[in-house]
Amino acid sequence: MMMTAGMLLMGIVAVNAQDSTQRTNPAQQPSQQPRIESQQQNQYRVEDRVSVTADELPSSLRQTLQNGSQYRGWENTPIYRDRTSQEYYFELNDGTNKTMHRFDRNGKTIEGNGNEPRGGQ
Repeated sequence: MMMTAGMLLMGIVAVNAQDSTQRTNPAQQPSQQPRIESQQQNQYRVEDRVSVTADELPSSLRQTLQNGSQYRGWENTPIYRDRTSQEYYFELNDGTNKTMHRFDRNGKTIEGNGNEPRGGQ
């Protein structure tokens, strides 16, 4: 009976030692913070976007949109300004592809991370 009680006590001590090691050694535990994927870092945050009307666009940007055939239909799509970067952006859908268009306040196209066509969704 003493032997059974001793083995039980040793088992409890071993389990508690292992549990306390995991609590005190954060390097072995997975991070509790959510991971941010690199793709998400390149996207605009909903909290930072402000919807703008065509009248609120800088004149240079409005001129770029009116003169570019690739932007046909921009007047009928929501346009946003990012509060953080001060960039303007909108997405056009031609029925099969969605294309994100991004601009600075001078109407210059911002290339990469969004101006590529994506399959219809």
